[in-house]
Amino acid sequence: LRSGFSMAFGYSNLSPGPHTITAIAMSKSGETRTSSSTFTVASFHTPYIEPFEGPDLDAARVEVSVNANDEIELFDVAIDGRRYDMTLKWRAYSQRFEIIDIRQLSGSP
Repeated sequence: LRSGFSMAFGYSNLSPGPHTITAIAMSKSGETRTSSSTFTVASFHTPYIEPFEGPDLDAARVEVSVNANDEIELFDVAIDGRRYDMTLKWRAYSQRFEIIDIRQLSGSP
């Protein structure tokens, strides 16, 4: 078995929304196996948020889900003049919360 092939991919260059990635493995005899996975990219209106631009939590509210999801919901967070709701999830491997969903509020510029 030969393995070790890898490919760098710029996930940060993907547009917001659903995407599908497909891997195809081929044996020496030419047989193939295909596997696909769909994922959703959530992002803010800008790729980088300056420290002085946010987030502003003054008007925000928080909901904590005490169950197997280990999630925190933030509502009405202001970032650079736009308002968002977002979900954070605990990631044991990195020992921190990560943003897993971002929803820009309607009526936000």
